[in-house]
Amino acid sequence: MNPPDDCSWIWRGILQTREHTKKYTRYQVANGKSTHIFHDPWTAAGRLTETISRSERRSSGLREGDKVDKLIVNGHWRLPNTLSAQLREVWEEVENTEIHRMEAEDRVIWTPGPRGNFLISTAYAVLRCRGPQQEWTKAAWNSFNIPPHSFITWLAMQGRLTTQDKLLQWGKTNESVCVLCSHDHYKKTCTATNTTVQNQNVTSNNTTTGPKICNVQLYNEAKTNS
Repeated sequence: MNPPDDCSWIWRGILQTREHTKKYTRYQVANGKSTHIFHDPWTAAGRLTETISRSERRSSGLREGDKVDKLIVNGHWRLPNTLSAQLREVWEEVENTEIHRMEAEDRVIWTPGPRGNFLISTAYAVLRCRGPQQEWTKAAWNSFNIPPHSFITWLAMQGRLTTQDKLLQWGKTNESVCVLCSHDHYKKTCTATNTTVQNQNVTSNNTTTGPKICNVQLYNEAKTNS
């Protein structure tokens, strides 16, 4: 199934993860009534439409929408006769597939889950991109933090806050007079005037040679005139 052109970005994103998640799913065949023969990845060979051509599927005597129960008789596999070498190989894979209790329903197992059930936490664990842990991780993400504050801290450490220097680059403002003029400034690395930011209070030399965004005197003037 290809994502429809008019689907939401959330649904499109879910559909695009199928190729990544299918290797973490396993089909457990029981009565075979809810598993498609050709379109579900219930064998070790995967989805049979990917290994058997349309013409060979037709020659097997099975229809596209048939379920696995068509291949089971009294709890055992009964597979169609075929002259195709490729189909014979596929049927051998099918015969090696275990049939569970016939009175039970087919089940899709999420292999990362401890009991085979799908959990958001396990999906996140296997799909997320892993990188080295940063020194600030525990400061930003811990059980004592307020979630919005943690998110803002994370944005700041990623250099993604809309500071005045970025607004200047984007053409959203013509001049910058904010004390927290840039990411470098609030990280205490502004070398223009040796400015130190502590709890959002700024100390600075009173020279007018530094850039406007780093000079307390000019900042106060701009604040008074605004």
